[in-house]
Amino acid sequence: MSSPISIRVRVPMNIAFVKYWGKADKTEMLPLNDSVSVNLNDLHATTEITIIPNSEDSDSVKVNEVDFPCGEGTRFFKVFTEFRRIAGSRIQSPFSIKISSRTTFPVKAGLASSAAGFSALAYGLGKSVNMKDSEIARLARLGSGSACRSLLPGFVHWDASKTSPTDDFVFSLSSNQDFQSSLLAFVFIFNKKEKVVGSSEGMSRTVQTSEFLKYRVEKVVPDHVRGIKAAIASGNFGIFAEITMKESNSLHAVCLDSFPPLWYLNNASFEFMDFVHKINAEFGEVVAAYTFDAGPNPVVLIQRKNAEFFVRNLIELENFKFRFVSQESNLSSFDENLKKFINQPDTDQCEKIEVIITGVGDGPRIC
Repeated sequence: MSSPISIRVRVPMNIAFVKYWGKADKTEMLPLNDSVSVNLNDLHATTEITIIPNSEDSDSVKVNEVDFPCGEGTRFFKVFTEFRRIAGSRIQSPFSIKISSRTTFPVKAGLASSAAGFSALAYGLGKSVNMKDSEIARLARLGSGSACRSLLPGFVHWDASKTSPTDDFVFSLSSNQDFQSSLLAFVFIFNKKEKVVGSSEGMSRTVQTSEFLKYRVEKVVPDHVRGIKAAIASGNFGIFAEITMKESNSLHAVCLDSFPPLWYLNNASFEFMDFVHKINAEFGEVVAAYTFDAGPNPVVLIQRKNAEFFVRNLIELENFKFRFVSQESNLSSFDENLKKFINQPDTDQCEKIEVIITGVGDGPRIC
């Protein structure tokens, strides 16, 4: 190829119900344990990629109008180097790569933002030169481990036992036909600030110092993977929700067991966990499930039929005020008065917690 190649892609962020925490191989970004996730439809990275053949210009990366370093020693450089190795025979060298990306969520706030970003980068680069799906997944993983999970629709399983560079290692799970479409995710932005300790540094600390991690990897995670795969296949929300919350708690237990401890949650996080357990008790069964990645911002999974009950309890919380963001299609199960409340203009000047209501399970696309 001698002419510039341009492609624009959109890839959703994913949220894991069984968490990836700890690397078995830092070079290949291989995980210590399996993980299971689903994409959040309305939280995505839209990335424009331009590849310029016969160019010795420096590569460039811009995210939300901010220039990011992409030279040697960065994750971008690692991805670009591997892409050049794979695609070098298909594009006239030397060539330069220009990236411009926008996200619909805050970066570095514990919401797996790098996963969506590197997944979009790998997907766009790979599709531009017709790379194999397994090559694209590995390219995404080299940038950010969990990025590989955003490349498939539906519920996704990252299999830690698949370690060869040529292995397929991410798989779509079989699920009850209506289970995915029955779910809504409520994404709460308690804090948009960058984490004090990033995920990569935090994982390394946990691997080096946590006495609980070995039990988590060998016993807890395998049990959770088996249980949640069965719940997804049968459409059993109660079991799915219980495992999701226990798994989130397990992740943060090993974070606290690290030395020095990793404090990713805050007081609002714990208060919110109590709220979810209280409304589940009030309802008489598990209707809502929280999960936290490496940050204080919860994602709550709930079935559409119970979403109105959840919101009515949510807006009665004394210590929180919320501003809801949602596409109309996500509000079909709400009555008209509640829709009006959610969609009302934000005229109150007091600080509010942003809540994004979204469906789940979309895959990446070229746009």
